[in-house]
Amino acid sequence: MDILLKERLVSYYEKHILEDVMPFWDRRCIDKEYGGYITCFDREGKMTDDKKYIWFFITKYAKRRSGWKMQSMVFHFL
Repeated sequence: MDILLKERLVSYYEKHILEDVMPFWDRRCIDKEYGGYITCFDREGKMTDDKKYIWFFITKYAKRRSGWKMQSMVFHFL
């Protein structure tokens, strides 16, 4: 795969993750009433289950807070 295509893909996915995916979760995930993280939402943001599956957020937030960038994931799979 040529470098120009990789750069376009990285740009596309980075924009999508930072402008769509992360804001979707950041608005909803923290359980302000009982603590912890709520993880079960449909595409429109409606909660579908009140169970808290922590493995999802361990991978999501630990990597985000340690400076890990989504683009490194994109390059890994190209």
